[in-house]
Amino acid sequence: MKKSELLGFRIYRQESLPESFRRVIREQLQQSLLLCGRYSEAPDLATHEIRKSTKRIRAVYRLFRRVTGDESYTHGRNFYSDLSHILAEHRISIVHIDTLRLLLTEKTLPVNPVFLNKLITGLENHHKQLTAKIFKKQQADQYLAGILAAEIKATADTPMFLCDFHDLASGLKKTYGRGKKCLDLVIQHPTTENLHELRKIVKSLWNQLILIRPIWPSYISLTVHHLDVLAQRLGLEHDLAELEQYFRFGRTGKDESQVVVLLDFIARKRQRIQRAIRPLAMRLYAEKPAMMAEKMEVFYRLFVG
Repeated sequence: MKKSELLGFRIYRQESLPESFRRVIREQLQQSLLLCGRYSEAPDLATHEIRKSTKRIRAVYRLFRRVTGDESYTHGRNFYSDLSHILAEHRISIVHIDTLRLLLTEKTLPVNPVFLNKLITGLENHHKQLTAKIFKKQQADQYLAGILAAEIKATADTPMFLCDFHDLASGLKKTYGRGKKCLDLVIQHPTTENLHELRKIVKSLWNQLILIRPIWPSYISLTVHHLDVLAQRLGLEHDLAELEQYFRFGRTGKDESQVVVLLDFIARKRQRIQRAIRPLAMRLYAEKPAMMAEKMEVFYRLFVG
């Protein structure tokens, strides 16, 4: 396989780690740029996929921080965080709808389905108006395309750096260690904010392990799967928390008695999810960060021969 044919969110044996860094970020940027052209046909998909790409890139910058330097890391963190924030309102809007649709499938839901369907219809109408406002009136897609194209050019001009896997292991160690600290905080204080922080760092570790998975696919894939399950649980908990906030502080003209019942149901569902989160997270973060990093270094040495 020629180097020019190397594609995907992964490292290759025949590609240096600095080359992987540059290629992966360029591919994610190019994918996002292409998605900017899909807003007329699939705005929700485009928003979701672009935000996923920004999270992947931020995870890569965190992984390579030791060799790219704090200035490059800070740029990556701030630039892609700001880019994701542009689409946050649009994404939250559709998440509210999807979460209510999910609740509608619950067999034990004590809320009148007619009432819930009316809520969904109202949110769908608001989402259509919001989509038109952001992408037709404000032309956010064109703005995003411009800054993405500029970033692609800027990253192409970035000088290469020296790097070996020990530097990446250091990044993994920090990400994993931060996750352990977040989990400890969640166990002591399971607030919405602490759970959300754990979710973000779990997703970051998930992306980093996907990138290096080729060094031992069978072992790392199992961890990636469990991290994905944990991230999904944390994601649903967060979506329910966001929906809860919406009905507590953003609702107008709703059936108060039905809203109270819905909020109570959401609160109890969140508690069940939180109970399911803790044992899985504790297993995933049972290792010491240094041991986890050292193990990955051993895998990499065997990978490159």
